[in-house]
Amino acid sequence: MTPLRFALFLVALCFFAAWQVTEIPVSPMYAVVDAGFVPKVVLAVLALCVLVYTLNALRGKEVDVSQEDQESSALPGSTARLLFFMGGMLSFLLLIKPLGFVLSASLAGVGVARSFDAQGLIRPFAMSLGIAVGFWVLFDRVLSVNLGPLLPTLLFGSPS
Repeated sequence: MTPLRFALFLVALCFFAAWQVTEIPVSPMYAVVDAGFVPKVVLAVLALCVLVYTLNALRGKEVDVSQEDQESSALPGSTARLLFFMGGMLSFLLLIKPLGFVLSASLAGVGVARSFDAQGLIRPFAMSLGIAVGFWVLFDRVLSVNLGPLLPTLLFGSPS
């Protein structure tokens, strides 16, 4: 991938991230700093770095490493790894509303684990589930950041 193509990919990623930041709901409780403040700051820094990289790529100042070493090539299965990773991220975005944070994050974790050559599905799912539950407890219960119910109401009905 040439530096210019990579820069265009990063620009598209910034637009996608900007859309995601606009989807963060306003907290119903008073807070000095709203829930979207830190993501907006991170996005601004990312966008600034992407802008500098894109300008350098347009001027031809970014080095195309793929052209320097003709003998090197991607590891076999790189396309499958990329698809597992992107599928995991996409599953989180698409499934967070119907399945809730814990299950969608667990499925995303499986996709990421498979992109790093994890074998099987049960062990990566169990590890991702443990991490997701840990994050849910930390953010939802301890820090009072509403991540929704632990178990999705779509599958298990509304809590009584």
